[in-house]
Amino acid sequence: MNLDLTGATLIDFDLTSGHVTKAIFDKATFTETARFSEATFTETAEFNGATFTGYVEFDGATFIRDAWFNGAAVANPAEPHSWPDGWCVTVTPEGTGSLVREGADGVPAGED
Repeated sequence: MNLDLTGATLIDFDLTSGHVTKAIFDKATFTETARFSEATFTETAEFNGATFTGYVEFDGATFIRDAWFNGAAVANPAEPHSWPDGWCVTVTPEGTGSLVREGADGVPAGED
């Protein structure tokens, strides 16, 4: 299955255990919860410019190729979200979160 939900507003989105070939969620807004636990993405998964306003869960999600979160925003970074391996949230001066790739040491890439 291919998904292109570019710019969509998704309320309580649940793809738990789903199997997707290519997923495009660019500039989508996820409200309430967004669950991707145990989901498998066999090609790219794009979340560029997406906004997450509620709880997010990627526990056990598998990305065979790449996952992209460039410019993704997290409205409440203090919530105990579960992000894909290799990604973390940094808090912006405005108090929101920005999703960034982790470096090898678990620190956001580019930060010491």
